[in-house]
Amino acid sequence: MNWLKSVVSNSPDTEASAAESEAPLLECLWRARLFDRVSFHMPGHLGGRAWPEELRREWLTLDTTEIAATDNLLAPSENGPVIQAERLAARYWQAPGALFFAQGSTHGLQCVLLYFVGKGGRLLLTGAVHKAVFHIAALLDIELVYLPSFSSVDNPTETPTAPVTHPMPRPASPELLEEHLRRDNEFGAFLCTSPDYYGTFAETEGFAEVLKRYGIPFLLDSAHGAHLEAYYRASGQPHTFEPTCMIMSTHKTLPALTGGAIVLTNSLDHVRGLRRAADFFGSSSPSLMIASSSDFARAYAEHEGVTQIHRLLPALRSFAEGLDPRYVVWPKRLPGALQDRDPLRLVIDVSDVGPGTYVERALAEAGVVVEMSDLSRIVCIISLAAEPESLRVMQAELNRLAQEDSVLATLRDLGLSTAEDSHPWLGLDKALADRLVLTTKTRHVVPPSTVKKKAQGYVKLEEAIAARLALAADLVPYPPGVTLFFTGETLSSDDAELLRGLLACGLDINGVSYQDGEAYILCFV
Repeated sequence: MNWLKSVVSNSPDTEASAAESEAPLLECLWRARLFDRVSFHMPGHLGGRAWPEELRREWLTLDTTEIAATDNLLAPSENGPVIQAERLAARYWQAPGALFFAQGSTHGLQCVLLYFVGKGGRLLLTGAVHKAVFHIAALLDIELVYLPSFSSVDNPTETPTAPVTHPMPRPASPELLEEHLRRDNEFGAFLCTSPDYYGTFAETEGFAEVLKRYGIPFLLDSAHGAHLEAYYRASGQPHTFEPTCMIMSTHKTLPALTGGAIVLTNSLDHVRGLRRAADFFGSSSPSLMIASSSDFARAYAEHEGVTQIHRLLPALRSFAEGLDPRYVVWPKRLPGALQDRDPLRLVIDVSDVGPGTYVERALAEAGVVVEMSDLSRIVCIISLAAEPESLRVMQAELNRLAQEDSVLATLRDLGLSTAEDSHPWLGLDKALADRLVLTTKTRHVVPPSTVKKKAQGYVKLEEAIAARLALAADLVPYPPGVTLFFTGETLSSDDAELLRGLLACGLDINGVSYQDGEAYILCFV
């Protein structure tokens, strides 16, 4: 296959344009791996480096379907390998039941909401939730009711240079949940996210106690929390399984393939019902290979997790202590009791050096690839399988950026940093946090059937704002996948100013497309 030689060339200098490539997506991924020297992003297998050599070499041979020699995720054989693997997962995470998924935690959310809330039901929410929840609510005509959420500005950071700890809305307290349920408790379920993308925890124990009194199922989106069991075991902290259902992505923080996910339940009856619900969404032949990677990830966490925690926590402390003082690192309590933050979710306030978006790009040019950035921070996923040396590499690159001051120099050249306003991203950061809290009070979902019936088209951002056209697609910073503006909304002048600023600072927003350097958004016309 001569055509393949240019596609899988190991020389970045021979890169052809996507239009010229024989297999553009394959070529893109092939080349991307050359620059990913140090990985602080999902999936947690770190480009396969977390797998044993024999497994890495033979992994693709495991990609098979439901044949006599294997099993079926949607209809597993009695006491077969799927059921056995799920039992081991339930035992490790101390839950009565577990189901494996191969299409991500989104598939798990879809099944959980169909099973517990159902079509036309009511769902109580608090804090930032993933955009998938709103898509499922639109499909199932679920009424969404929101508890109050709070901005991080209510809990100021310890550094005067950054106005918020992170922009995600914080969930309500158990006391506010109970206050609401005294007035209105006709809900199919209650849903919250913990930990969130920034590693912040909700008060899940308190939520569980309140919801148990009212007989309301507690659904916990813990997509980013699969590694925490290893931390509990390493630190000797006792805990019990609190929610009715917990959705976890094994591929985010453990060495599993993208799409690997597990739903834990407090009843085997729920396992049977959720497996039936899985047939309504996703593939009728989900990948056994992906599911088997969750099985490996569980075994890795069970046998190696405690050792890895004891290796990584001192490395994180050394990382924070040796970082240039212009950076602020969360969590600061390393090691120590698990309190309000995930000890392996590294959030670094870089706002004194430049916007997080520009610092992320500068790191990527040096081969250090982080999970995401916002206006003031970079967010690093520390896989349970990570090597401490990777933190030393990132520390050196961050210190180099701070000492060279190259990011701010670039921003001055672009006119984004001026003598009058040297750090405009700080004000935008607070405005973003305030807007995200506002969305928890005003959200509404436009069903796809309604969108389809209305004329729509891409319009230049400035023209759409001037004509006050309603959005025909959500605008979602991604990651973390928390919706900023919803379909059907019309941007106010303040909204438009915020959106312009976010785009100017390099924030990646799903729903905004570019043509010839100009921003376009999909609107009803």
